Amino acid sequence: MPMAPPIITIAKYERKILMRSWFFRIFSVFSLFVLFVFNMGEVSEVGNMDWVYRAIPSNMPYLNLLLLNLAQAIIAVFLSSEFIKRERKQDTTEVFFVRSMSNGSYLLGKTWSILSIFMLINGAALLLGLIFNLLALDTYVDWQAYLYYPLLISLPSLLFLIGLTSLFMSLIRNQALTFVFILGYILSSLIYIKADYNYLFDCMAFYLPLFHSQIVGFGDWETVFTLRAMYASLGIGFIFLSILLLRRLPQSKAMNAFSLVLGLAFTGTGFYLGYQHVERYQASVDLPKRVIALNNEYVKHPKINIEKQLIHLEQAESSFSATSTIEGFASTAANAFVFNLNPGLIVSAVMNGTQAMDFERKTNLLFIRTDTTLSEGSPVNWTIQYEGTIEESACFLDIDRELKYKRADDFVFDIGRKYAFIFPNFLLLTPEAQWYPQAGVGYSDQDPSWYRKDFIDYQLSVTTLPGLQPVSPGELKQLSENSYTFERDFDLPQLSLSIGKYKKSTMETDSLSFSVYHIEGHDYFKNALPDIRDTIPEIIRERLAAVSYTHLRAHETEADL
Repeated sequence: MPMAPPIITIAKYERKILMRSWFFRIFSVFSLFVLFVFNMGEVSEVGNMDWVYRAIPSNMPYLNLLLLNLAQAIIAVFLSSEFIKRERKQDTTEVFFVRSMSNGSYLLGKTWSILSIFMLINGAALLLGLIFNLLALDTYVDWQAYLYYPLLISLPSLLFLIGLTSLFMSLIRNQALTFVFILGYILSSLIYIKADYNYLFDCMAFYLPLFHSQIVGFGDWETVFTLRAMYASLGIGFIFLSILLLRRLPQSKAMNAFSLVLGLAFTGTGFYLGYQHVERYQASVDLPKRVIALNNEYVKHPKINIEKQLIHLEQAESSFSATSTIEGFASTAANAFVFNLNPGLIVSAVMNGTQAMDFERKTNLLFIRTDTTLSEGSPVNWTIQYEGTIEESACFLDIDRELKYKRADDFVFDIGRKYAFIFPNFLLLTPEAQWYPQAGVGYSDQDPSWYRKDFIDYQLSVTTLPGLQPVSPGELKQLSENSYTFERDFDLPQLSLSIGKYKKSTMETDSLSFSVYHIEGHDYFKNALPDIRDTIPEIIRERLAAVSYTHLRAHETEADL
């Protein structure tokens, strides 16, 4: 009968030792009991039936693993340092030393035993969350969430902590000091460092926004992937480096060379990902400062008073292109006028009829120059062509960064902050995203004259990706397949646009039309309030009798969080 590979043999016996430990048994049972109480109180009908867990059902596995991760991290650190101490003091691994095995097989087997048994506990926690998910009212099961949350929360944290603990034990060879150091790092990241440097030190993923919606998925997938891949890479790298530091005959020079290469490769990858993350974070911090400085410098620059603006937007999978035709007049005599547009959008041309105009782009500002000086009140009719995506760090410049990204106190987890959505199946652009040219500069912290709200005759047309429908103020008219326009008989101070797999539900009350645009399949509200459903129009009519509402339509539109 062939012998099992050394890694499998070591992992098998180490798992048996762990399963016999009362410390580990008590931890496992107590953790699952706490999760049971939490689900009973927050999700089930017995407790609060908190809507945030049922409206976004991926939050159920998310919260279960997030809470479990806090407890299992401490136990994983203890167990990772314990087996190295135990082999030296109690000689419990003598059964393996009589076999011919490399240090790599020995340490990887030990690591796999700890990792596999914790993943079993994670499986039990997910099963518990799934049971409550199935029993919850007015919700569904997000099956994918039960796969990607263990890979994003538990696995990187366990790999990193096991690897870091093994490396420290190999270097300082003192379990107490190792435990104090690693535990101090965990507590510091949870209590003091928190989300600093855009979650760089959050090895537990406790502050990292892992909120996953059914519409667009993760709001900031680049940050999520970078940080979790960083911790997983560092953990694997530390494990391979620990193999080289293990005080035992190596048995295999090839394994030592293999461990050195992989250890350096994974550790280098982890540090590179961390460096890239810090670079992006620093850029997001510097950009608002540069934008405000430019706004302060050009706040008095000549502007155009816009009376009419025709915007045609064409949606792409991860960007959009647009053409904006501006009709208005010069507010003062000048040959150069300033507009503001999100710095993530690239201007390709500015036209005066068929004639190309000279323009200059400075971060968020667009300067359009004329051949001759325009006198005050001179009419203009310019067309601006641009494309790209939205740089979200340039949104809401008047809000302090700490307040803008402050974690909501209403939830255990952080839902994150996102100020524009550009995805293949969903697009949401608000005026704060500066997705169309606006006269003048944006926010200035030195001169209040930057603020202006002109009522403009916006005429919007949209070309969407197949199967999607746009929503914006006005009456929607379909011109052709995937081509729409909005008609309105009133001016607006600003304009928003949303595109998604929308379905429209409408209720008529006298001459007023109430509509709800909801994502396909999100029509759970139709069965609400069954006792007064037939009297709702009359209730609305009575409420509106004392209100002067000049429009013919009132729309509610579902958007992503």
